[in-house]
Amino acid sequence: MDILTHFRSIEELTKTLSREQGLLSEMFEKRKLIKFPLGLAIDLVGGNETRLRKLVDYGVLVETGNTLEIESDYLNFFEEVLNVNEEISVLSVQECINTLKEHIGYFLQETNVNRKAGYQDNVRQLLKKTGFRTLKNVVDLKRNMDNAYKQEPNYIIKKKKLQNLDEKSHSIRVMIRECEKLMDNEHAFFIMANDPHMAKTCSDVKHDFVEAYHALMEIDRQIISYINQIDQQNQLYKKILST
Repeated sequence: MDILTHFRSIEELTKTLSREQGLLSEMFEKRKLIKFPLGLAIDLVGGNETRLRKLVDYGVLVETGNTLEIESDYLNFFEEVLNVNEEISVLSVQECINTLKEHIGYFLQETNVNRKAGYQDNVRQLLKKTGFRTLKNVVDLKRNMDNAYKQEPNYIIKKKKLQNLDEKSHSIRVMIRECEKLMDNEHAFFIMANDPHMAKTCSDVKHDFVEAYHALMEIDRQIISYINQIDQQNQLYKKILST
């Protein structure tokens, strides 16, 4: 297996991405439409194949035959930052919860004061990340719901997309309940790790979950409304065809 070269500093990474922003912007805009031709990519870096080769060697781009695509980690990062991602990452929340359980266990078993404090800080950061990712999933869910209804022309696919998003909504609820249960049941940890920072984090996360619950209730209502409208439109369409 080939070993990729890697960026050695944030400065090197940001300079490279900035220099090749023309190519990356074009590839990102066309990511759903075409497999990006190698020849066009060379043109967009001023004919300098060395510059293009660096993006491939450093793992920013993936080369397949005569086409290129943005590597998945970079693509996911761009979509997350620009708030245009289409995937609802319930698994990312589950991973946070699993890691939370691990670090709470480490905290309870650790005897060294400094390492114990490190695990406590890890738990606090993971709690914050869980709340953030949950809200992010809800925002993505609402946007994808609206896009599915307004932009998908096929009635059958439109309805199926909405039904799948409804399942995602229920999955997000399951993750919220699991994290709430964890916070309620780990009495020993939260008594031992009780400080103003942890207390504020727990309060903020619980507020995030309440906000997510309210938004999910509205999303569920809207999905039902959209599906009913689709069924009515489909029946009308069939009636028109039969006349």
